[in-house]
Amino acid sequence: MDICTENGFLGAEQTPQNMSLKLIESSPFPGEFNMAVDVLLTGRVADTGIPHLRFYRWSEPTVSVGSSVPASSAFGAAVMYPGSNLCKRPTDGGIVYHGDQMSFSLIWPLDFPRFRDLRESYFTIHQFVQRALTEFGIESTQASESDPDGGILCSASIVAGDLLADQGTKLLGGALWRSAGAVLYQGHLWLKWMPMLEEAIAFALADMMGLQMEASPLIQSDLDAATEESAKWRLQIG
Repeated sequence: MDICTENGFLGAEQTPQNMSLKLIESSPFPGEFNMAVDVLLTGRVADTGIPHLRFYRWSEPTVSVGSSVPASSAFGAAVMYPGSNLCKRPTDGGIVYHGDQMSFSLIWPLDFPRFRDLRESYFTIHQFVQRALTEFGIESTQASESDPDGGILCSASIVAGDLLADQGTKLLGGALWRSAGAVLYQGHLWLKWMPMLEEAIAFALADMMGLQMEASPLIQSDLDAATEESAKWRLQIG
């Protein structure tokens, strides 16, 4: 995936007191519903100023496409992955196939005192995820340069800051979207879902932000609002 906009990250200012990182617990959802939830939470973070972290899985095989990917390319991807659901992301970047791998979103307000430069945030988020991976014996390196020849498939396209496995294959990629009052990061790990690794990544990201975590489930009003929003992110062939 690619970086969508730039603004700010990682200053020396102290994190506001009494602020926590909301860890959103949710069940597997269809792709368009996952995107709708991320948009909903981005609006909430913009309103409340409280950062949110959400790990999510996919209730069915899904192909997600970046916000600027042409419809023809998106539908071509659906042919490559027959039987997959097709959805659009609020973030930019290429085409990602989601099966049983790990995905997560991190959302923070524009004025969060530890964040100053968005491009630097991409590197820093991945560095802290890398620490969690290392604890599990999963070694990786961080790409220092982008590879523009990778094409539209995110798994083959390297962006500076991505994590790479020992053999050079992509291990972690992500994308950023800046809304009116908050920043949404969406990341995808080419690793099968592991609850203990998910927990380690959550603690690493909370440490990065200087915050304690607080579990917070999606409530019925969230689910209802996401249901209404999800149609905007569904892509139909034909």
